[in-house]
Amino acid sequence: QTPRRFGQVVPAVEQHALAVTREDSVEPSILRGPYVGELESLRGSLGKMIGMLEGRYADLQESESRHRLLAETLRESDEKFSKAFRSGPDAMTISELATGRYLEVNDGFERLFGHTRAQALGRTSLELGIWPDPAGRNRFLELLRTQRVVRDLEVVSRNRRGEESACLLSAECLELAGRNCIVSVVHDVTDRKRAEWEHARAVARERLAREEFTQRLISS
Repeated sequence: QTPRRFGQVVPAVEQHALAVTREDSVEPSILRGPYVGELESLRGSLGKMIGMLEGRYADLQESESRHRLLAETLRESDEKFSKAFRSGPDAMTISELATGRYLEVNDGFERLFGHTRAQALGRTSLELGIWPDPAGRNRFLELLRTQRVVRDLEVVSRNRRGEESACLLSAECLELAGRNCIVSVVHDVTDRKRAEWEHARAVARERLAREEFTQRLISS
């Protein structure tokens, strides 16, 4: 009913305005009739609509601002992860859980194992000979599938020259770009293990020397 009434109100208001301009007498029905109330009602409705539109516009601006902030945060997070992954001192890899094939390796991987990124991508650690013991790799994968996370597992790795190293392996299963992946960090502890072994040998030699000295005293 409002559109029909609105169509009646507009001509009446125009007539009133024209009469005032000509200094004619104003039709009393224009001032006393339902038109004034109708205009007030329409003005109120339009005011509510404008308020709703302004609120919706503010919500859209806020939503767009949140989306921009989220996108910027994700971009910065990706850049930080990429920088940390690339420049990390340890060997870091991302491989596909189903096949074990490397999807990404960092510079630390190249330093530790001697395989370039181009040589590693698309291949597995078994194909590169990094695991001297395939059974150990299978145990690691079974543990990872069960627990989803492995921390500081002592393993032996082999580089491209055939040299073996003592390492601590940490890994976690993650979904990246819709793929189930393994993110691994390999920390070389060969020097530490060698130092521990040398220390143990020195302690054993010292103990043996004391025992021999004591035995000579007793014999004399």
